[in-house]
Amino acid sequence: MEKPSSSSTSEPAAQQISAIFPDEVIIEILTWLPVKSILRFKCVSKCWLSFISSPLFIRTHLLKSVNKSDYDQHRLLLRTREELAEDFVRFNLKNCDLSPVLCNAPIVEATNLSDSLGRGGDVERVETDFRTDNFHDVQIVGSSNGLICVTVSGDVLLWNPSIRKFKKLPDFGPKPDDDDDGYFYVFGYDEYDDDYKVFGILTDEDGARGLIGQTCLDHGSKSRSRSWSRPGKFHIGLGISVAVSLHWSTSPRFGRWGKILSLDLANETYGEVEQPKYGEGTFDWTLEVLGGCLSIVRYYRSSRVEVWILKDYGVKESWTKVVLISNFSDPGYLCSCKPVFQSNDGEILFYYLSNLPGLMLYNPKSNSLMHPHITKLEVLVGVNMYVESLVLLDDHDGGERRRL
Repeated sequence: MEKPSSSSTSEPAAQQISAIFPDEVIIEILTWLPVKSILRFKCVSKCWLSFISSPLFIRTHLLKSVNKSDYDQHRLLLRTREELAEDFVRFNLKNCDLSPVLCNAPIVEATNLSDSLGRGGDVERVETDFRTDNFHDVQIVGSSNGLICVTVSGDVLLWNPSIRKFKKLPDFGPKPDDDDDGYFYVFGYDEYDDDYKVFGILTDEDGARGLIGQTCLDHGSKSRSRSWSRPGKFHIGLGISVAVSLHWSTSPRFGRWGKILSLDLANETYGEVEQPKYGEGTFDWTLEVLGGCLSIVRYYRSSRVEVWILKDYGVKESWTKVVLISNFSDPGYLCSCKPVFQSNDGEILFYYLSNLPGLMLYNPKSNSLMHPHITKLEVLVGVNMYVESLVLLDDHDGGERRRL
C-alpha cells in the first residue's frame, strides 16, 4: 500500500483551519513568523504552499521582518580565518543573532554556515545551497533584503542562507585578459525597478577602471546583463549603491584626497557628490551605507573617527556628523572602522580592524563604547548584516545543489 504524502495528510488539517479562520487572517499570522517556521508550513497544503511562495507574501513578510523593533530576524554574517597549522589557514562563514549583540549579552554564540555550503556536516540534506571546499575564494560583496551577494572562484551568486537557495548570475561580458585583472563588485537593491543588481568594474594592472557591467535578477526569475564604458580611465577606492546610483571614491588607497563620483543608473549620467566641510586635520575616509543613506567614515589616525551621513541625497547641506569617537584606548581601532548596523535608538555597531579585529557598539547619547563578545569565533575578516527573508523562494529556475 502506497504511503500518503505529507502534503495529502495535511490537507484535512488545513481545511479545518480555513473553516475557522478566514484566509486573510491565516496569511496575516504567517507573515509575522520566522522563516524557519514558514518553510515548515509549506507542507500543510498546496494552497498554503502557493501563497507562501507568492511575491506578495514574500514582500509583506520582508517588510515586517525589517521593521521589527526587537531585531529578532536580523543576523550577522561573519567571515573568519582559522589558523590550523603553520602555513595552513582555513576560512569559514558563520552567523549569529544581532539582537543579543546589541544588548551586549554575556553569551552570543556563532553558528557555522560552512557545513551547509559544502565542508563537513550532512551536506546531502542541503538541497539548494552552493557547495565549495575553498572558502578562501568566497568573497562577500554585500547584502540586501536577506540576499547576500558572494563571489565564488569568479562566479557571482545571490544567496539566501535563510532558505538555503542561491542564484548564479550571468557573466558581466568580457573576461579579463590578464591574470592580474579582475572585477570590482557593487551590490544593491533597485527600488524603482524592484530588482537586485550587481555591478562589476573591470580593473587592470595599473588600477585604472574603464568598463562597468550590470547583471541582475530581473524581478526574481530571469537573469540578464548589460555593460557600458566610461570615457577615459579613473581610479576607484570603495564602491556602494545608494539612491539608484553607483558611488565610488577616486583614490586607490582609502579615500584620501579623493572625490565621490556617481553614476545615475536611470539616465546613465556621471556626476560628483559634493562632500561636507570637514575642518582641519589629516585623515583617510571611506564610503559606506548607513541606514540606507550615503555615508562617509573618516579616520584621524592619531585621535578619532567621524561618521557623516547625507540625509537628503543630492543636497550638500544635509551632510550631518552623527558619530564622533575619540580617545581610543587602542589606536589599532583607527586602522579601519566599518559601520555594520544602526538601531532605532541611534546605536551603531562597527566592525574594526586592528591587531585583533572585532566588534564595537557605539552609543551616541552617552558617547560610550561596548565590545560584544561572540563565542566559537575565530579571527574576524569580514562582517555583514542581513535580515532573514523568503526572497528567492518564488524562483524556480535555479539554485540546484552543486559544487563550484
